[in-house]
Amino acid sequence: MSTYTCQHCGERGLSTQKRHNCPEAPSLSIPLGPPRSMDPIANEYIARLTRELEEARKLIRELVDDEDAGIVWTGTRVVCAYCSATDRYGVEHDRDCPIERARRALAKDTEGGA
Repeated sequence: MSTYTCQHCGERGLSTQKRHNCPEAPSLSIPLGPPRSMDPIANEYIARLTRELEEARKLIRELVDDEDAGIVWTGTRVVCAYCSATDRYGVEHDRDCPIERARRALAKDTEGGA
């Protein structure tokens, strides 16, 4: 019968045939937060991308909160500057406009997060 020493608590003479319930075993829980690399350049890159993502989210929130975002008067009619829909509430505008999609995504995100 072979034996081993526990690498966590240092107990010796443990049987390989029997389970050892080590009181100092490492946690099996998954660490929270964004993944981190051992590479400082990668961590810097991840941090920059995280900041840029937050800035983009902030800009989207500002655009979405403005009821008239993207609505432009051409001199003859009102059009959406983002999707060129002529009717503000048209099917094409609701389906294709990035501002309308952002409004729906933000509403869904807010519902899910609340």
